[in-house]
Amino acid sequence: MKRPQVWWGLKDRPPPRGRRARHRREALTRLGLEALFGDGGRVQAPLYEEGIADESLAAAYECEAGAAWAVVQAEVDDEAAWRARLRAETRRALAAGLGPAEVERARRRLLGRLLRTFDAPDRTAHWLEALALRGEPVNEAADLLRAARPGEVNRRLRELFACPAAFSVVAPRAGARRRRSTGRP
Repeated sequence: MKRPQVWWGLKDRPPPRGRRARHRREALTRLGLEALFGDGGRVQAPLYEEGIADESLAAAYECEAGAAWAVVQAEVDDEAAWRARLRAETRRALAAGLGPAEVERARRRLLGRLLRTFDAPDRTAHWLEALALRGEPVNEAADLLRAARPGEVNRRLRELFACPAAFSVVAPRAGARRRRSTGRP
């Protein structure tokens, strides 16, 4: 590892009861995170243009019965500058809100990702197995993404980013030399 890896974790409020309500929250959140932090997103684009973030910037959301959280992570050159700019751009984006075109772009990206699940048989099998274990209809994820409206996405993002948050940094060891692999365990 040559550069610090930084995670911004947000502890979401407990998920709603019921599978459909939980999956709806998940869809709204993922749609918003994609619009903010995905390639060309409202927060990602200025940070990338300034050279503060690179292609390692990513965001994810997990929502299980009883717990939910989001994480934004990247490998960066200047950890302090990245955290400051990430917070500032996120605050700016939340205050202005996402527009219909941004939400639609994020929706198309997520639906495209969902469709690419079918590119490989093993990926399709794992996805279908996960749906069956959760008791989720095959079309529910796509239906929830299609039904999401910009106002709902903006409300959800403001709600999420008002939750408790913390940064975690894994920094390279100072003066550590790379060890050469011997090929042995």
